[in-house]
Amino acid sequence: MAHDVAWRDYRDLLSQRAYWPTLACSAAARLPFAMISLAVLFYAQERSGSFAWAGALSSAMLAGTALGSVVQGKLIDTIGPTRPLIAACVVFAPCTAALMAAVHERWGGPWPILLALGVGFSQPNVAAASRAVWGRVVTDPRHVTTGASYEALSLELSFVLGPGLAGGFAMAGHSAAGLAASTSLMIAGTLGFLRTALVRRWPLTTASISDRPKASTPRGPFGPLRHGALRALVTASAGLGLCLGGVEVAIPAGMRAQGSPGLGGLLLSACP
Repeated sequence: MAHDVAWRDYRDLLSQRAYWPTLACSAAARLPFAMISLAVLFYAQERSGSFAWAGALSSAMLAGTALGSVVQGKLIDTIGPTRPLIAACVVFAPCTAALMAAVHERWGGPWPILLALGVGFSQPNVAAASRAVWGRVVTDPRHVTTGASYEALSLELSFVLGPGLAGGFAMAGHSAAGLAASTSLMIAGTLGFLRTALVRRWPLTTASISDRPKASTPRGPFGPLRHGALRALVTASAGLGLCLGGVEVAIPAGMRAQGSPGLGGLLLSACP
């Protein structure tokens, strides 16, 4: 989408002061998206000394994120973003606090893994709501495509900055502070996003849902996955996710020999 948008289109978008709060809050809420899994990795490794255990917690969290994003995205599409994202924040904060306690006190049994899964599942999916603003709330054709392109670019920027920030906290010996900071920023950005004027104008109502054309989605336990093309896409994405997840653990583990696993976060930012 970005190749259809010129710099002057971004300048025109950013000249609209009414959009600034939504753009700023959504960016703040999504910056920790690529930071928090590494923050969990660094903190768990610091407390346990084991990258295997830290990687297990990080992977459980990412698996929860994959599941939770689907559920939250469906709810946002159906009833709007306010209730799903507030509910996510209400669960996300205590789950993260409990995970930090479990790691710090080195709880045994399945509890740390289950808490990491819960943290990922309840991570507020602001990205889905912020993308939908452009077209559902903002309908000016000049801004819809540019806004969607901006959302994609800012999300990519979070994947560049997030690992480096998490690594910086770890190198300073404050990996727990990095996890707390990323959690706080995600919650604050989400709540700020929901209070912006654009999001409060979200038009979705029960009547509009009933007026939508019915999609020809296959029924059954697998739903849309009965389409061969979608199964191929999901399979390819799963393989890519496994590779990226392995790299996310392997690079910090390799950097431990250089004196600090946090260097791995900086490398991940340098080579996104």
